[in-house]
Amino acid sequence: MLRILLIPIVLAAWYATSLSGSVLKPDQPVSRSYSDCLSLLDNNIWLDADRRISLCFYTDEHNVLLQFYMVSTIIGDILIYMIVAGFAVCINRKLNEQTYRLTERTAKMQRQLNIVLAVQALVPLFVAIIPCGAIVILWFYKINIPGAGVIISMAFSWIPVMSPLSTIFLVTSYRRKVLKFLMKSRIEPLSKSLTGTSAAQRASGTAEIYTATNIA
Repeated sequence: MLRILLIPIVLAAWYATSLSGSVLKPDQPVSRSYSDCLSLLDNNIWLDADRRISLCFYTDEHNVLLQFYMVSTIIGDILIYMIVAGFAVCINRKLNEQTYRLTERTAKMQRQLNIVLAVQALVPLFVAIIPCGAIVILWFYKINIPGAGVIISMAFSWIPVMSPLSTIFLVTSYRRKVLKFLMKSRIEPLSKSLTGTSAAQRASGTAEIYTATNIA
């Protein structure tokens, strides 16, 4: 079990190292005084020879080191998702083996949580990794689409939205509470209107009976 846990730790360290090295120092940076920057950025990755921090970074897309970092990042993403899928299969297999020990409600809740965790693992793939990959592909192949970068980067803002929504709508108890709250807010004005109409009808009927009695 310890060996299995060490695999994602090693991959995460390798992945972080590849990302940290993927930003190359430019030869002619557009820079500003380092005194305005945080001490957190006191790193040779960000600073040039004059200890100035660059406002932008650029390099040749044919640079072998850059291509290595790009490929290693893609491989790291694939391996991480393969590990997530492997753990999901192991969990489901273990639950199926112990079904007789769990109540029906507990087993159902566990399956729902597994689905939620799987969806939350896939959310960054569709709102972060694929958009980043699309931007890199457009850059490497010099595909010039006006506004494509802005439109693609808008997907990043959905990261904090999709994870809570997956929890709310995939877990039955949460979904019922939310739908009950939404339906209650719509039903209350309608019920008040129907109650007012019924009261008016009863009052009108009472008045008609009273008038008919007096005439008789």
